[in-house]
Amino acid sequence: MIILLYFGRIFAYGWRRHTFTPIEATLEVLSSRYGLAIRLDQQSRQVSDRIGFARSVSYDTTPYSEAVVPVSSIRRELGLYPPQYIRSLNLKRIKIVRNLSESSYGGQIKDIGAIPVIKQGFLYLNDDGDPLQLIQSIHHELSHFTDGDISPIWGRRKRKEWVELNPKGAAAYKVVPDYISDRSVEGERPQGFVSLYGTFSPEEDRAQVASVLMTMARAPGDYLKRLMERDKVLGAKVLATIAGIRQRSGTAIRGTYLEDLQSKKVDEDYWDSKTA
Repeated sequence: MIILLYFGRIFAYGWRRHTFTPIEATLEVLSSRYGLAIRLDQQSRQVSDRIGFARSVSYDTTPYSEAVVPVSSIRRELGLYPPQYIRSLNLKRIKIVRNLSESSYGGQIKDIGAIPVIKQGFLYLNDDGDPLQLIQSIHHELSHFTDGDISPIWGRRKRKEWVELNPKGAAAYKVVPDYISDRSVEGERPQGFVSLYGTFSPEEDRAQVASVLMTMARAPGDYLKRLMERDKVLGAKVLATIAGIRQRSGTAIRGTYLEDLQSKKVDEDYWDSKTA
């Protein structure tokens, strides 16, 4: 049985409409609030999809009965942004999967956290049992949905401004020869970057900053605040990320937004307030 939520309605093939379960209620909110559909299979199965020229993804579908945690996480993490921002990304569907890998001319990469198919407004999200990796992937890929010259906040001028935040400018970016995991925030972190992976390109840099903003701002001990104080360049990138969210959403985000994130005050209800 395939369950598909779209345009605020649930269509279930093989059974009649019934009283909403908690997961169905969450799916309904994601659809009505963000215009977002999440497709789930009744049983796990192996699937391979073509996502572009010489590109394909392979994965196991996450059973509907085991999707409560990832679906709830998606709702909670999207609630950290103004609804107008999420709707502006043209993100239409998320497929929650396991054992996600990508194949192309360059070979195969296994156990990827997420794969965006931006032109189609589609996101594959790997539920590998690591809650932190899941939410980091959500925020990282949401940032990628604003990549490209057609983006209101990531055109050539804005990209140039971001690059110039680095003391070395464009020279701060280099081709990373091997796939490097971005799970560690510190590790071998170059000054001004979340990790070595961020030096691959301004787009990966910005996606990593967005991810650390939305995940580590809620970490105990004022982790992000102290990190921004130690690394002024990274601090400037965090503030630029918030400014970009404000500009794209057209929302008068509170001046205390960063502090509110740190104190865990930001959720869906936060944006329904007239003072948001």
